[in-house]
Amino acid sequence: VVLVNPSAINTIRVGRTDDPTTPITITPTLSQPVKLECERNNIYKNWFTDGTEVTPTNGELTTTSGAIRTLSISSFSPSHAKGYTCTVSATPLSTYPVILETPPSVPEITAPSQVQGVTLSGSG
Repeated sequence: VVLVNPSAINTIRVGRTDDPTTPITITPTLSQPVKLECERNNIYKNWFTDGTEVTPTNGELTTTSGAIRTLSISSFSPSHAKGYTCTVSATPLSTYPVILETPPSVPEITAPSQVQGVTLSGSG
């Protein structure tokens, strides 16, 4: 796994030196873009989820630039939290699984606007 840009933590690249049998799990930030890049030279590759090739739906789009096939999610949401696989048509066939998880929710704590029933007394 390669972090493509440390300031864009939601961008990762698989395919060059990764073990194709070991899933990579990441937890992107909600409402932020996510890019999964699969890099292999001169070989057909594509992204799949649930056994189906990713198509331009649900904010997901795949593009190719040189040796890199990119799966872009414009705004990560819980509906994108699932397994994606870059499948590389080589001999032997290689697959690079990536699992996107939803970050844990943080409970919202609200402070009361006025504290009642508290008496402060000084010691004397």
